[in-house]
Amino acid sequence: MNPGFGPYQTALFAAAAVSAVLAYLVWRNRPAVGARPFAVLMLAVTEWSLGYVMQLGSNRLATKALWAKIQYPGIVCVPVMWFVFALHYAGREKWLPRHRVCLLFAVPVATLLLDWTNEAHHLLWADQTLSHGSSLVLVPHTFGVWFWVHSAYSFLLLTTGTVVLTRAFFRSPHPNLGQRGALVSGVVAPWIANVAYIFRLSSLPYPDPTPFALTLSSLAMAFGVLRYRLL
Repeated sequence: MNPGFGPYQTALFAAAAVSAVLAYLVWRNRPAVGARPFAVLMLAVTEWSLGYVMQLGSNRLATKALWAKIQYPGIVCVPVMWFVFALHYAGREKWLPRHRVCLLFAVPVATLLLDWTNEAHHLLWADQTLSHGSSLVLVPHTFGVWFWVHSAYSFLLLTTGTVVLTRAFFRSPHPNLGQRGALVSGVVAPWIANVAYIFRLSSLPYPDPTPFALTLSSLAMAFGVLRYRLL
């Protein structure tokens, strides 16, 4: 482990703390529309962020690979729970009977299984190596075939959920601009960061920026919940 917390780890830990508190506050108000899936969404963000804190703090490839695997339950849950939350919040929960919710987790469960057995087939990551950049030991990946299946599925859920929420807001007879701003800010920041990471749009020697963008996302969501009574 690298001694102490650097700026990257501090930002991630802050994201995890905000998300965990937000999950607790929302869960206390779970009869509200969309509260349950939103609380689970925030718990997934918490798990992802904490796992990445530990990955960045490790300097051995085997340890980093282990923490990368531990993050994946949160990673695969975020798109599904965003989609479920969006449908509940838009009053479309009838589209999601229990058996359909189970089907939504088919690809995430397959991804988790491939994550923990990647060394046998390399369908998720084709290779993992150590390199030093920006004072952190990073793990660049060559993505495998299933990574792109998982990414396409995740972006499909995120896009559909966002469209459903946007339509619901514009159809509302009394739209709340503060709620809109909180939700849009909470969703757009991680999207941009993740696209930049996956498609190597930046040459800067930084780690995956997606969890850091989740710091902004968590703060925006917290502001929406506490200031504008998002739920």
